[in-house]
Amino acid sequence: MNELNIQQKIGNGAFSQVYLGTYKSRQVAIKVLDKSVPSYCELFNREVEILEQLQHPNLVKYIASYETFDKLYIIMDYVEGSNLTEFSKSNLTEQKIKSIIKQLLIVLTYLHNKDITHRDIKPDNILVGLDGRVRLIDFGLSQQSESKISYDKCGTLLFMAPEMILKMPYLKSVDMWSIGIIQYLLYERKHPFNYENLIESIQSYNVNFNIMDKSAQNFFKKCAAVNPEARMSAQQALMHPWITGEGDLGQPITIHDRMAIFQNKQKLICLINALSFIKYCTSFVKAIRLIIPLNEQVSQQEITVRQQNQDATQRKSTSRIKQARSTSQLFFETNVASPLKKQSPFRIIQQRQSQTRQLQHSNSMQLAQMAKRGSLNKLPPLNSSNSPIEKRRTNIRMRQL
Repeated sequence: MNELNIQQKIGNGAFSQVYLGTYKSRQVAIKVLDKSVPSYCELFNREVEILEQLQHPNLVKYIASYETFDKLYIIMDYVEGSNLTEFSKSNLTEQKIKSIIKQLLIVLTYLHNKDITHRDIKPDNILVGLDGRVRLIDFGLSQQSESKISYDKCGTLLFMAPEMILKMPYLKSVDMWSIGIIQYLLYERKHPFNYENLIESIQSYNVNFNIMDKSAQNFFKKCAAVNPEARMSAQQALMHPWITGEGDLGQPITIHDRMAIFQNKQKLICLINALSFIKYCTSFVKAIRLIIPLNEQVSQQEITVRQQNQDATQRKSTSRIKQARSTSQLFFETNVASPLKKQSPFRIIQQRQSQTRQLQHSNSMQLAQMAKRGSLNKLPPLNSSNSPIEKRRTNIRMRQL
């Protein structure tokens, strides 16, 4: 401690005081904490552990740390200039505001890549040197965690993200909320939300823009978004058109933007599929309408052909019946047995006797007519020897002899 010389007080912190002094003939800033408070010892050890691994142009260089019976000392380079609260009292051009925010984003990208969350970014913890370089200081509330999720409520209320105020789990995006609030303060010279009802004002999100153009407003909304997923990361913010002066404000930057585009794309795909299905159904219905009349016509044709066949079959049956009836009638009229009906033997004998009588009657009639005419020849007597019967008998006797 003989090498450390404390000269005068130059600032106050939430848990410490900052003094100007010398260390090994070098002008330094000395952060002093009271060791009697146990929580301060924890903050001191955490800050020293983080500062030892940091080396960046936008950070105050850490030199050494000391511990006495009642005090804790952190020695850093002294930066001549003023904090952002005092610096912003002068008229700042838009270009100067962009430069300050850009340098903060650069150092935040460096810290977040090391899984370090500052958790207390505010104008009092931002130094602006005489050369215009911005330096982020006071890592007493910072946390380094590989899990990237924190639960402690800490920081300054006016620059605290809503999830941190509500004691909800939060990520490194709480630092980006603070960047958005600082940007608005540098432009509008006032806080974007109402002090008295901060949570209600944040939830209603009724922010008035008087000076900020659309590009700056878009940057603010993507940093100080109520939904943490809708906030830009520090690296994404460096690519915003408000910082680069190029590009479209509608370009997807945050995870929320990409998810929105993905969801819109999915909705569009679903809509296209639905329209395609409707078109297919319409085509199918048209095809059915074309097929159904054809089937009806074919069915009508088949019905007509079948009816014609039935009519032809009926006509054939009718003609066969008529033919059968005429045939049977013919047979019955000529006393001939009909082939369509089987007759009894007695009926057949009667028919034959009737036919025989008819033949005898016809023969007798013929003989009577011939006798009247005188042309009937008298037959020789049956006992005559010249008769053929007698001759035949004679021949038979002669053969027997």
